[in-house]
Amino acid sequence: MNFKSESEFTRWFCKMVEARGAETIAFVGSKMQQSGLPDRYVAHSIFRGWIEFKRKTNDYTSLQYNFIRDMKAKCDVAMGCRITAKGVIIFEDEDQNPHHSLRALELEYLKTDKERGQMLLVNCSIAWECMVFARPI
Repeated sequence: MNFKSESEFTRWFCKMVEARGAETIAFVGSKMQQSGLPDRYVAHSIFRGWIEFKRKTNDYTSLQYNFIRDMKAKCDVAMGCRITAKGVIIFEDEDQNPHHSLRALELEYLKTDKERGQMLLVNCSIAWECMVFARPI
């Protein structure tokens, strides 16, 4: 899987988890909205929380960093999700410490978007548990 942009990766991720029944709420910066909010809020019984999507080596803005850190301090779920140039999906904390990863190639072997969405949601949940127990990979 080769995504040309962060937006393309975000749209694909959301399409997959929505196929599994998740609701994704987009947050796009504007004058009427608070700056620094993560890209999406994902709501599903397997996983619910804020996700900031990044591609390759893009960094978080200071506002994104602070939002994720502050949400975690309030026991809310907030993390980053990055796709690397080698096709590895990394779930990370606000300091870009990886806590869980998944090779995108593994998702291509699944037959349906619903199955891919299930795997992504499960991996988000695993990543969050690793962050809670502070076990970087």
